[in-house]
Amino acid sequence: MPQYRYRARDVRGTSISGVMDVSDIRELEKRLSQRKIYLIEAKEEKGGGLLSRQITLPFLNKVRTTHLILFTRQLTAMLRAGVPITQALNTLAEQTESQALKTAIRKIKEDIEQGSNFADALARHPDIFSELYISTVRVGEETGSMEEILDRIATFLEREMDIRSKVKGALIYPVVLLVVASALIIFLVSYVLPKFRKVFYTARVPLPLPTQIMFKISELFQQYWYIFLLVVIFLAVGMRMVYRSKRGRYMIDRWKLRMILIGPLLRKVGIARFARSLETLVRSGVDMAKSFLVIKGTLGNVVLGEVMDKVRENVMLGGSINEPLRRSKEFPPMVAHMISIGEETGNMDDMLREIAESYDKEVDFTIKILTSILEPLLLVVMGGIVLFIALSLYLPLFRMAKIIQYY
Repeated sequence: MPQYRYRARDVRGTSISGVMDVSDIRELEKRLSQRKIYLIEAKEEKGGGLLSRQITLPFLNKVRTTHLILFTRQLTAMLRAGVPITQALNTLAEQTESQALKTAIRKIKEDIEQGSNFADALARHPDIFSELYISTVRVGEETGSMEEILDRIATFLEREMDIRSKVKGALIYPVVLLVVASALIIFLVSYVLPKFRKVFYTARVPLPLPTQIMFKISELFQQYWYIFLLVVIFLAVGMRMVYRSKRGRYMIDRWKLRMILIGPLLRKVGIARFARSLETLVRSGVDMAKSFLVIKGTLGNVVLGEVMDKVRENVMLGGSINEPLRRSKEFPPMVAHMISIGEETGNMDDMLREIAESYDKEVDFTIKILTSILEPLLLVVMGGIVLFIALSLYLPLFRMAKIIQYY
């Protein structure tokens, strides 16, 4: 029997690899699926070599949120119109512009025709459909409210895309400004300053301290530019390796939440995402303990994710949601208080909607403040550096002019 080396992901998104003796890839996929593990790539081992058969390619598996929202909205409309799901999927596969999504839809249709339910078919594509998407669809299948569930998912995705675009929009100008200013400084140090250095050294003009500093930096950069490049690469690779470790990522995510200006924004985005995700899952009827496991993977911060683990443990023991949130100190008391009211009154979904809407407004307000502070600050800092370089060139020129006038 052939032996396959595989790479897969579990429901939490954790990467898993191993080797299994199976007749073909279809059987391998079926066995892993029974263990709630979903295949990404399989390679058949033959004669000491590897015959690779890709199930999906990472660079082809990127599906834009807009395509996913459009797919969900169109599927909702077709199901409401009474179109069978396999026929709806076949139509949507022809219409979508995303090649990765087109391939996934066709595979989902095939799996359903072979007896799989919709949620399990979606779960075989974890790089496209999130655990929240799959869990809510599963509840929709069990309760017969698929159209309502899909509509709720589409609304959730739209809100997520909106807040993500706002954060990216707020940061794109400072990033562009930083890149352009850095490129200008490198150009001045590596190309302009050396030319002036030759002129000043030939004329034997006394150099002021700022000019001496800049010329020394220019000389070091010209002679050892590869060391500067290696340092940048080393720092980038080092940060990536640290972030991949459990302890390293926890430390970095904790530091991000405590950064000046950026920290409050990231925290508010996380709280808004928590409230919106939990509202969607609660309204859809997903089990509460399962909900916090799903939400943990959507927050994008392991510090806040650990709080979800504590909440889940407390809920499974029969406790409340608000107490672990209050004890964590990562969530504001107001959030825990509103959830406590929701638990007592039985209006948890309404309270979560209020929290999400409130923090959406907070995110908008924080972005405006961040933009109004960060952009001028970067302009001042970068302008100061460029001004220092300019002065280091002009001061010797003034001295040269005086010497020429004297003679």
